[in-house]
Amino acid sequence: MSNAEATAQALAMAAGLDRAWRDHQADVEAAIASVARLRAGFPRPQDASAEPTPAYRVLST
Repeated sequence: MSNAEATAQALAMAAGLDRAWRDHQADVEAAIASVARLRAGFPRPQDASAEPTPAYRVLST
């Protein structure tokens, strides 16, 4: 098992996709690759205060 496959399997197990991994491993790997591409399209800024959407504050009553 390669390192990439082991990582994909660990992600699937953490997400509760045990059965999907067992029955449809190629589909789960494709979904993980798709999410990785999407995530790479939105780089995280170095400074948290530079986030485009600030954190929300819940007002208590």
